[in-house]
Amino acid sequence: MEPVNTTMEKMQEDIQQKGEWTGETIQYDKFGNKLTILMSVSVVYENGKIIGSFGVNHNITELKEAYNKLEESQIQLRALAEYLEKVREEERTYIAREIHDDLGQALTALKIDLSWLNKNYDPVKNSSKTKIDNMIKLVNSTIKTVQKISSKLRPGLLDDLGIVAAIEWATNEFQRRTGINCNLEIKPSNFETNENISVALFRIFQ
Repeated sequence: MEPVNTTMEKMQEDIQQKGEWTGETIQYDKFGNKLTILMSVSVVYENGKIIGSFGVNHNITELKEAYNKLEESQIQLRALAEYLEKVREEERTYIAREIHDDLGQALTALKIDLSWLNKNYDPVKNSSKTKIDNMIKLVNSTIKTVQKISSKLRPGLLDDLGIVAAIEWATNEFQRRTGINCNLEIKPSNFETNENISVALFRIFQ
């Protein structure tokens, strides 16, 4: 079996300078199979002169192949995780827009109709006044709920104004909800990055 030339050159250079060498070499057995060999070589001195050398070889082909497969699997898992996160964000964005656009508009139209009805109701039928007032309150409450859900799924500020505005909004919402005062510092104040990193940062912040 013969090591590749570049490895031999490196080995000889280290042995001459340091008196020893340890590293991986590529060799081939008598059947032409490629092997990865972990080799350690040291020289023996006597009266300052090299009188010989000894070395230890260890066949790490299977270990190397297992490591490479593990590394490849980790790369694939990272890619899969990134893909799944992208799909989740796209789904959140879609649902948030659907809720905001369709349901939000429908509720707003309903509120307008109820307001008109409230102004034009028959004063003789006083019982309808209370009914309409309760319906308007319910619609207002539902609109706020829709806006809240939509913002939690995917705040429009993140897409429209960027990560800084989205974090500032989330901070203010947290303070309003909990009563806990927060001190937010973002440096630089105009910090921006690509969409994937912005989404990841915002989810971590949440």
